[in-house]
Amino acid sequence: MFKQVIRTAVILGIASLCVSVAPCLNAQTQPAASPTMLPGQQKLADCNFQSSVPVSIGIGKMKTDADGTVTLSGRDKAGRSWTARYQAFPGAGCQLWQARLERSTEPALVFVQFGGNTSGGWDTTLSVLLFDAQSRPFPWQAKGKFDVTEEGIRELVILGKTNAPAVLVHTQQSDGPGNHHKSNSLYTFLGNRAVEATGELEGRHWPFTTSSSSREWPELPASHTLNTASALSNTDASDAARFEGVRGANDSNRQVILSSGAVYFPDVLVVDTQSGRKIVSFPEQSDLAGLEVGKATGVALGNNCGDGDCHPVVVWLRQ
Repeated sequence: MFKQVIRTAVILGIASLCVSVAPCLNAQTQPAASPTMLPGQQKLADCNFQSSVPVSIGIGKMKTDADGTVTLSGRDKAGRSWTARYQAFPGAGCQLWQARLERSTEPALVFVQFGGNTSGGWDTTLSVLLFDAQSRPFPWQAKGKFDVTEEGIRELVILGKTNAPAVLVHTQQSDGPGNHHKSNSLYTFLGNRAVEATGELEGRHWPFTTSSSSREWPELPASHTLNTASALSNTDASDAARFEGVRGANDSNRQVILSSGAVYFPDVLVVDTQSGRKIVSFPEQSDLAGLEVGKATGVALGNNCGDGDCHPVVVWLRQ
């Protein structure tokens, strides 16, 4: 059931083509940024795969199953249900935290899935539910290096000059022993949306790269951008296209067909119905069951380019 995906860390945005990021700078050319860890983080639960009894997480519940499935659930202010499903490695573990990433909305839920490979922690997934004024969640997700302490997640930080919460995302590529390329990005939040920092901030130029060797690496595509158009609103999807089905026999070539064009399966699926919202991290084809071809509508949000292809970060469907 679980589709293992090891990809470049990503964040929400609207895009259909890969574009170049701002010029990367070597870490030795300017002093490193040193924002402090975001205070007030609260751990709500550790994953317990020995029990399937739901536990309270304040605004909802968390349920774990022996196969590594973790389901968060709750209700928005209108009484509509919401669920968010993740797939963790039971042997590696996972944790659920709460942190205030945007001061005008309720605290976000931050789900940390520790990786199961031998990368030394570079395959950790950070999944965030950002809530709007109606208490409806929308997903943010990144894969990379995230360190967790008793006080919280080190990469959730507070910026010194603006006093704004932010998230540091560190990812790594490697083409052999000793040849590593690290990409470093910084994100701030506005409501239930995330915005990548570009240009000068906290004493350096963002995003930036570092390398453990003299090897020249190609510039990475901009997979972290955010477009704040109305199509990203929880109440307006004016750019939505008709859902026309699914094609492809396996995970590597499976596509969601929209009237605006076909897109590869996303990192996160969001499905809205009259009863509520379903969010699925690394979805399967069965997660689209029940959607009517020609009646459901949707938009592809974000752009994650890696492993030789580009696919959306999120496909958001409504019926």
